[in-house]
Amino acid sequence: RAAAVPLLREAIEDLRGLEEDNDLRASAFASGHLGNVLTDQGEYEEAERRLRDCVAALTSYRGDNHPEPAIAKVKLAHLLTKTKHNEEAERLYHEAISVLETRMGPGHQATLATRSHLYRLICERDGYAAARPIIEDMVAQAQASLGETHSDTVLYVGKWGKCQSQMGEDETAREHLEFACEHMRRIRKDPCHPDCINFTEELAAVYGRLGQADAAAEQQAILD
Repeated sequence: RAAAVPLLREAIEDLRGLEEDNDLRASAFASGHLGNVLTDQGEYEEAERRLRDCVAALTSYRGDNHPEPAIAKVKLAHLLTKTKHNEEAERLYHEAISVLETRMGPGHQATLATRSHLYRLICERDGYAAARPIIEDMVAQAQASLGETHSDTVLYVGKWGKCQSQMGEDETAREHLEFACEHMRRIRKDPCHPDCINFTEELAAVYGRLGQADAAAEQQAILD
C-alpha cells in the first residue's frame, strides 16, 4: 500500500480545481484512501488532514444524510481514537450510525461495523458495563438480519461473551464463547487467527473460574 501514496497524491493534485461532480467525488475518495494508508503507516497528522478533506468534500457533494460521508466519518473517527481524540471520535461515530441506520438499516453490515467501533471505544474508556447495551443490541440485530452463523454475527456473539466474562457472568459467557469459538474456527479456518485466539483465551479463563480444569486445559492446548 505504501507504493500507492505518491500515486494518490498525484491524483489529488490532478483533480484539484476541477468542478465536475464526478471529479469532486473522485478527489474525495482519493483523499480518503490516502488518509487510510497514512493512518496505517502512523502518519497521523497528514492522515487527519486528508480524511477531513474527504469528509468535507463528500458532505458537500452528497449532503449530511448519505452513507458515503457517513462512512468517511467512520474512517476519520478511527484515526481520532488512535490520537486519543475520543470525544470527537464518539460524536462522529454517532453521526455516522444515525445516517447508516436510517439509510441502510440497523442490521446492515456497515451499521453494525460502525457500532462495533463505538463499542470498543466505550469499553476502553468507560468499561464493559457501560458498553454492554451496545453489544447486546448488535447481536440481536445481526442475528435478525444476517443469520445466526454469519461471520459478523459470530464475531459479535464472541464479543458479547467476552463482555459477560469480564463482568463475572461466567455461565452465560461460557455459552456464547463456546458458540463463537466453534464457528469462528470454522469460518477463519485457522485456530490461531486473532479472533479465534481472543475468544479461546477468554473461554479458557471462564472454564478455569468455573472449576472445569480439563476443559480449560483443552482450550489452552489449542493455543500452544
